[in-house]
Amino acid sequence: AQDCAEEGVRPETARFQQGWETGILRYCTPYTGWSEGTRGRSQQLDMCRGRPQEGGFQFALRAGLEVYRTRQSMDSNEREIRRQEQRLQDKNTTESQRREARDRIRYLDFEQSRLRRTLQDQERLAHWAGTRQATAPRAAGWHLAEVFLQSNWLLTPWGRALAAIKKEAIPPHTP
Repeated sequence: AQDCAEEGVRPETARFQQGWETGILRYCTPYTGWSEGTRGRSQQLDMCRGRPQEGGFQFALRAGLEVYRTRQSMDSNEREIRRQEQRLQDKNTTESQRREARDRIRYLDFEQSRLRRTLQDQERLAHWAGTRQATAPRAAGWHLAEVFLQSNWLLTPWGRALAAIKKEAIPPHTP
């Protein structure tokens, strides 16, 4: 309002508030939460606080952030593998340093395989949950969380964390 007054403009607060409410309802969806999360935008976590869709949005945002972190780890490992490969090519590298570099590359290759499987699981589950969300939407976006919990992800640390969330915040699913 102060910026508007400095420019000689009188804001129409009622219209602004109406536009804000319409926009925030469209924004606070599990789809948007996922999209923001996969871009690493964790600052969006509080954007929908107090809104009916808060649970679905935050859940999808957190799931997207997990995917973002997995991708970041994979990128970091790729850079380290390239650095170790350059070290192997360096003529000044000792045999002991070469052995270290080869061991490090083996470890990073193993870690990359693990991360690829994790990412594949995360994305597959999100796609499946999104499909289920589109075909059977529920109020406040809780269906997305329920779908995650019905999967075999309960066997993973991430799945167990979601189960704990369910006990606290997710109403039971009634088709």
